[in-house]
Amino acid sequence: MSLETGKKIGIALGSGGAKGAAHLGVLKAFEEQGIRFDCVAGTSIGSIVGAAYAAGLSAEETARLVQSVYVRDRTGQIDFWNGLDPRLIATLVEEKLPYQTIESLPVPFRAVACTADTQEKKVFTTGSIGEACAASCAIPPYFRPMRLDRNYIDGAFVDPVPTDEVGAMGADFVIGVDLDGDAQAEADFIIRPDLSDFSAMSLFSLSAMYAIGYRAAHSAMPTILNLLRTL
Repeated sequence: MSLETGKKIGIALGSGGAKGAAHLGVLKAFEEQGIRFDCVAGTSIGSIVGAAYAAGLSAEETARLVQSVYVRDRTGQIDFWNGLDPRLIATLVEEKLPYQTIESLPVPFRAVACTADTQEKKVFTTGSIGEACAASCAIPPYFRPMRLDRNYIDGAFVDPVPTDEVGAMGADFVIGVDLDGDAQAEADFIIRPDLSDFSAMSLFSLSAMYAIGYRAAHSAMPTILNLLRTL
């Protein structure tokens, strides 16, 4: 609960590759206000940030997790996600988080992926956190599909800002974070950081995007707080 409303507040963290650094700034702004979310759902990079949040990591700890995903090779270039095997993402998440399964997380969490063959939505509500995040982040052609019971690819194809999943978890107030600025998502409030000068591969601009996310949430905070007080 937050602000002693007695209501459940949830957040949906959208897809966007490297633009996910803005999620960290958004969460930092809420952290400064003492607002904790009662449930979280994420798609693609939003699933990693969301899982870290659900595990209790601070905004700074989550930032270190996201930064560790981007690895320079010996030529000075950056390997996106350190390779094309999505299980590398699973391993990284499992190493960094103090929990291994979704159902063990202290904050309810869902990750959204897409079936590779039929382009149907898959929502991970139980099982390995690392595997769920890897499936949610497996964007072609950068990654091969994540093989579990079937092949999964990035959830951005079916639900880029999973506000519907936050609502399904029982949230009374749903906040969405749309990194691309054009997602069709229903929420009580949607934060859209202006990342028009960046792309999903803007790996050298993580700090700038973090700051933009923080400012977007900070400027929206008076409106959000007023809405929360009416619950």
